[in-house]
Amino acid sequence: MTVRIVSALAAATLLTVPCQAQIRASEAASVSQTVDGTEITVTYSRPQLRGRAPGPDGVIHIEHMWTPGANWATVLEVSRPITLNGHPVPAGSYSLWTETGGKEWTFHLHPDARLFHTAAPRTRAMRLTFKVAPQLAAEPVEALTFDFPAVRQDGATLRFRWARVVIPFEIGVEPSRQLVAMTREQAAPYLGGYTVHFFNELNQRSPDLRMEILLADGALRGVIDGPEPFIMQFLPEPAPHTFLLAFMLNDKVFDVEVNTPITFEVQGGRAARWSAKGLEGVADGAPWIQGTRRP
Repeated sequence: MTVRIVSALAAATLLTVPCQAQIRASEAASVSQTVDGTEITVTYSRPQLRGRAPGPDGVIHIEHMWTPGANWATVLEVSRPITLNGHPVPAGSYSLWTETGGKEWTFHLHPDARLFHTAAPRTRAMRLTFKVAPQLAAEPVEALTFDFPAVRQDGATLRFRWARVVIPFEIGVEPSRQLVAMTREQAAPYLGGYTVHFFNELNQRSPDLRMEILLADGALRGVIDGPEPFIMQFLPEPAPHTFLLAFMLNDKVFDVEVNTPITFEVQGGRAARWSAKGLEGVADGAPWIQGTRRP
């Protein structure tokens, strides 16, 4: 009797193994993008065409509200407040729903992120409702897709593609730090000309370059002369004479080096030199960039 029971249990165990590894017709996926400290994540399941018609009579639902995905509702999660096509969205997780029209689709964000795909909520319960104009691609995509084709210093483009439909969503983020204007008195110790060098990705020291640090509209900026002149901005930190180095593009900050703060050595109210915090693996821990005041 005991042998029969053991054999039966073993057979039952073997039967359950394939179920644990069962694939779904619409596999789960996620895509994330960080913009200036704001994390944006879309979690969804990916239905596929599998020979179905790529239009309203096939995989595009026109008779009811649906989630742009499968299984559980597609979820948009943001770690900090954003704007979505110009509409404010607080930090949090939201299920995403849509109603299909001709020239316009209506999208909704619902505050309950854990809803089954057939459990569409009522319109009056939505956190946000807005309309978009879908675009039509020349060729259909086989699997429903979300991605981030463009990332900017102040936001990103989130793109939805399914069959031949393409819908870009414009996301704006709040800046992680507010730029504080400096007075001429505050900037005075740092202004003037410096000789600058840095180490590149191959640990090679650059030739000496000339930098002029000046005050422009309340911002402390370093203008480097050379074959390819460029501008950097020194962003004040709470610690005395300490700044983060920001890189400029089209007169706007587009990248901030947060891991290697710049420290000025000030003597008698005047900076003599400045350097970045050293990095392991860069010139044996030497600063990757530093400047010395010119006579």
